[in-house]
Formats: sequence, C-alpha cells, structure tokens
Amino acid sequence: MRNLLSTLALAVFPALLSAQSTPLACDGRMAAVRISEITASGTPAGFLAAVAAQKARFMSKGVADGIFVSRIMVRDEKARAQSYSEKQYMTFHIRADSAPRPQARRRL
Repeated sequence: MRNLLSTLALAVFPALLSAQSTPLACDGRMAAVRISEITASGTPAGFLAAVAAQKARFMSKGVADGIFVSRIMVRDEKARAQSYSEKQYMTFHIRADSAPRPQARRRL
C-alpha cells in the first residue's frame, strides 16, 4: 500500500508543478495579492524591510513593478472598535507590463 501511494504521489507531483508554471491569460496588468502572517519570531519592521528588499531586487533588474503593503483592519464586534493587525499584512505586487517573463527557478 505504501508503494502504491508513493508511486501515485510521484506521478501526480510533476503534473501539479507544470500546471502551476503555466502563465495565466491577462488582458491588463497582472497583480498578485497576498495576505502574509508574521511568524512568532518575526516583527512588523522585519516584514516591511523584507518587502522593501524585494522591491529593490526588482528595481535592480530594471523591472519597475509596483509592490505595496497595506495594513489589515480588525474589528472587535463586541466593543465595536477597530484596530490594525500586528501579525497580518496584505501585499500587492502589480506588474509594470504584461510582457512574458522568464520563469523563476523553483526551490524545492
């Protein structure tokens, strides 16, 4: 049974990777929107520094993508109050153009 499951996983895994690497059709500019949660050992300042480093990396390669961070508001229904989450942030990565780009190397 274990061999059957291993064989099935090896057969399905490459198909999943190839499906993920196929670019999606887009009539405008592509954007990736992510909600990131800061780990227990992380800090908001560290997360913002990582986003700035990512933006600088794209700029150093001549890619003028827009990368933005937004704080997530949390509402306490009982107290009817709002505050900002200290653990979750939303990032927007907006492509500068719709030209195809070479695939990034995957780290497995």
